[in-house]
Amino acid sequence: MTEPNPSKQKLTDLARLKQAEQWLQTSDQSRPNRPGRQSARERLKVLFDPGTGQELFRFVRNRLDKPSFSDGIVCASGEIQGRPLLAWASEFETMGGSIGALQTRQLNELYRLARQSGLPLVSLVESGGARVTDGMEIMEGYAETLKEAVYLSGVVPQITCVLGHCIGAPAFVATLTDFIVMDQNSTLCVAGAGVNKAATGEELDEQALGGPEVHTRHSGAVHFVEPDESSAIARVRQLFSYLPLTQAERPPHYQTNDSPQREAPELNQILPASPDAPFDMLPVLKAVVDQDSLLEVQAAFAPNLITAFAQLGGQTVGILANQSLVLAGALDSKALRKMARFLNFLSSFNFPLVCFVDVPGLMPNSSAHREGILTYGSQALSAIGHLKGLKVSVVVRRCFGGAYFLLNPKVGGGDLVYAWPGAMIGIMSDQAMSSFAGHNPVLHKTIEALHAQGSRMDDPFIPAASAYLDDIIEPALTRPILIQALTRFSNKRQLDIPPKWLPNIPL
Repeated sequence: MTEPNPSKQKLTDLARLKQAEQWLQTSDQSRPNRPGRQSARERLKVLFDPGTGQELFRFVRNRLDKPSFSDGIVCASGEIQGRPLLAWASEFETMGGSIGALQTRQLNELYRLARQSGLPLVSLVESGGARVTDGMEIMEGYAETLKEAVYLSGVVPQITCVLGHCIGAPAFVATLTDFIVMDQNSTLCVAGAGVNKAATGEELDEQALGGPEVHTRHSGAVHFVEPDESSAIARVRQLFSYLPLTQAERPPHYQTNDSPQREAPELNQILPASPDAPFDMLPVLKAVVDQDSLLEVQAAFAPNLITAFAQLGGQTVGILANQSLVLAGALDSKALRKMARFLNFLSSFNFPLVCFVDVPGLMPNSSAHREGILTYGSQALSAIGHLKGLKVSVVVRRCFGGAYFLLNPKVGGGDLVYAWPGAMIGIMSDQAMSSFAGHNPVLHKTIEALHAQGSRMDDPFIPAASAYLDDIIEPALTRPILIQALTRFSNKRQLDIPPKWLPNIPL
């Protein structure tokens, strides 16, 4: 009997590897062309920095008659701007990107790897849902995936990019992530149009059920919508640059050519003459933050409240700001829900918070109460109270009523509170208080005395005199003052919150 030749055996093994790699490459190249839609591997290549992608589970094979090395999903590690992450992408050409038991096994391993190694996870999803032919195996597999997604929440950032249909179980996985990006032709649905018609009798297509309009303006589930697939993935890359890799890190700090001492003299004249006239808050934010660093999140949902990321002196921060162009900047149920969700993310990943306040109060009408404004307000209060990072606010114009407790006053755990000279702060405006004073002689006398001194009931010098404001500042100096505060107090530690697993927030 001839002795086996070790070197020949080695060559044979290498040849088998090369053959398998060639098969993998050929099967990817032979997929049908869909204009505007790429394969899973092509999408991952666009997501990662050039040359950094490394595929995981490369030779996982399905149990179909025509085996493929990209059955439903492709998993990989890579880098964005030199920072590592994990990602997976749907392969729609295999059974509509449906997820079976084998695919959930890969996803569960990817989630565990992300959790244990502290790497963010990005999902590029185009899936028709669970693979029903896998029966109970897919039910158990998805139960494990959902559990892993829950465990990963708050440990590392998670981003989902929907690039086509995302229906059923994959949609629930998507909504457990921190941010969702869609392209304009995508859908995010509990079930497809056919299932919906059978169950409810509604004749709607997937766009009407769960298209971008539904989820940006109404449900609030989606944070960004882009015109096409390439733009959506580019948005994921941009968003990733604002996020830390894990909850154990601080948000990224970047070198900037925008001077920390830069003043913005245009802010001294930006407010309209009438205190009730609407004005656009976005130019204020852009004048204060580092040049071209403002990234608005959920711009189309509850636009009366701006939520955004930005850099100040290179430090990445979260921003809340009232937008008086919509509902006069008042906080309604949608705005409060948007606020609470954003604050919870900031708290999980150690972001400083900067608030730009111009709020006449909470929406007081009957529809607001039916929509649960008290519950959503309590959620926002809970979220801001548990935020451990530095909290700084600037009262730009108005801060009245119940909104005072929500937008970072001293008594609500705020660290530093500034106001512009013309700011109005109090239970209500001086004008409203004067109207109310006709029924209260003592209040009327107090208001008259203040007016005689050239002051008013909502004068910012009144809270400043009681140390409820740290300073009244010239608008033009807002940027250098905020950067100085972030530089000096960014090591803040919130030690007075009792240890607990989760607060029992109102839902």
